Amino acid sequence: MVILFSLGMSLQAQVRLNEVQFSGSDKIELINFGPVASDISDWWLCSRFDYIQLNDPGLTLTGNLNIGPGETLVIEGFSLQDQSADLGLYESPSFGSSSAIEDFVQWGGAGIGRESVAVTAGIWTAGEFVSAVSSGSSIEYDGSGRS
Repeated sequence: MVILFSLGMSLQAQVRLNEVQFSGSDKIELINFGPVASDISDWWLCSRFDYIQLNDPGLTLTGNLNIGPGETLVIEGFSLQDQSADLGLYESPSFGSSSAIEDFVQWGGAGIGRESVAVTAGIWTAGEFVSAVSSGSSIEYDGSGRS
């Protein structure tokens, strides 16, 4: 099952969460919608207050951390909760800062983790969430990356 999400809000980031796959080994796909390469090697993922830097040797990457225009990066090795969680992409480990968050999605319920940070940043609507997911399903972004 694939669940699509899109927001009609102004987006500032050029690198976005494009797909989150829930299978034995969770996968997170990022895409660069911008016109130039973006070095994201110092960026972070945050899910329900679990954190990991993208250059962590425990992650398996398919693609390049200097992600070119239109290119994708697939990340494995960061486990996600299936029933109810969030996932944020950050430029720095300032997880409570609305200027550090680049992208966000939450599923299974509202008000999870860093929803308030994403709302303050103008990249998420308070109370919105994707329906609960299960193993073998995925959440895919269906927007254009910028509005």
